[in-house]
Amino acid sequence: MGARLVLATTCIALCAHAQKQTVPAENWKMVPRQAIRSSFRKNFSYLHDKGFLMSLSLGPQWNQSFVNPPTKGVRFGGEASFGGIVAHNLAFHVGTWGHFLEDSSLIAGGPGITGFFGRSNWNLGFNMGVGYSFSIWKNRAEEFNAPVLACEARGGKLWWLARNNSLGLSLASGVYGLALVPDKKSFDKFGWHVGLRLNYILN
Repeated sequence: MGARLVLATTCIALCAHAQKQTVPAENWKMVPRQAIRSSFRKNFSYLHDKGFLMSLSLGPQWNQSFVNPPTKGVRFGGEASFGGIVAHNLAFHVGTWGHFLEDSSLIAGGPGITGFFGRSNWNLGFNMGVGYSFSIWKNRAEEFNAPVLACEARGGKLWWLARNNSLGLSLASGVYGLALVPDKKSFDKFGWHVGLRLNYILN
C-alpha cells in the first residue's frame, strides 16, 4: 500500500511539472498555408524551371544567297518562338525565323530547343524546319521562289528585367537550301545569314 501511494504521488508531481513547461497555444508559431505556397513560387524567380516560354528577337544581319540568285547585303532578320520548360534550364518550342533580302528573302518555321545556364541567363538555341525563299519582285517570283530546308542556331546573354522577364543580345546564324520542288535541282537555292539581335524572353 505504501509503495502504491509513493508511485501515485510521483506521477502527479511529474504531470504538474510537465504542465508548467507546456508552451501556451497562443505562443505557437504556425506558418500560414498561403505563405508556404508563396515561398514555393518565389523559388522559381530568376530561373528557367517551369512554365510557358516566349522568345522574340530582331536585329541587323548579313544575308547572302549564293545561287539563284547570287545576291548579298546587310538587311535585318528575326525570330519568334513559343513553347515551354520541360526540365531544369531546358525548353522545347516551335518557332519561325527569317530575313529580308530583296531577291532572296526567307521565312521558315519548325521545332527547336533552347538551353539556359542557370541564373546567369546565358543561352543556346537551335531550330530546324522548312521555309520559303522568295523575291519581293513579282517579275522574278517564278524564277527565284522555292520551298527549302532551313535551320538556325542562336546564342547569347540575357539580363533579368523582372522575375520572369529577360532582355539581352544574341548572335544568330543559319543556312537554307535544298529546294523542295520537283522541277528544280536540289541545290538551286542555297544561302546563309549571320547577325546580332535584341532578344526578349518571357518565362
